Amino acid sequence: TDVFTPTERAALALAEATTSLTGSARGGAAAAARDDLTDEQISAVLWVAISINAFNRVSIMSGHPVKEA
Repeated sequence: TDVFTPTERAALALAEATTSLTGSARGGAAAAARDDLTDEQISAVLWVAISINAFNRVSIMSGHPVKEA
């Protein structure tokens, strides 16, 4: 798709792989990310994905209710 740049696609793939935690997805996304992202960008994507996942898991485990729109 032309909606996202190659850099954005690499960041999204890395974030998705970080979230899904499957071994093959992690390795492939990490290797592919190196083609389009700097070490600093990879670190930022990983930090954000891991942080959001942690907050989501805390919310799930605490039974935090989902508000209806």
